[in-house]
Amino acid sequence: MVFYQDGNVDQALTQYDKVLTINPQYPDAYLSRGSIRAQRRQFADAITDDTRAIEIYQRQISELEGEAQKSESIGLTRQGKAKRKRLVHIEDGLQRAREFKTKAEEEAGR
Repeated sequence: MVFYQDGNVDQALTQYDKVLTINPQYPDAYLSRGSIRAQRRQFADAITDDTRAIEIYQRQISELEGEAQKSESIGLTRQGKAKRKRLVHIEDGLQRAREFKTKAEEEAGR
């Protein structure tokens, strides 16, 4: 993100690629890389990245909801609350990914 904020978009893309090589299940990196690709009018690649981010966010939400319910069911309310707080962050990411994908699809159709 630092490279992108400094205007070094090529280096930012390189770093996102490295992050995804190390951790291909990191949806925020797909989302950020997809955003840059959309700005560069590489819509097919942006849509692919956004779709991958959506898939990962959805899986994380499902897993975390199950964990939160399990924690709450055995009386670990603080742990359950912490998991639910994390869920809000992931759900926000999912919403952003859906919005970015929709915008990239609209731009690709123009």
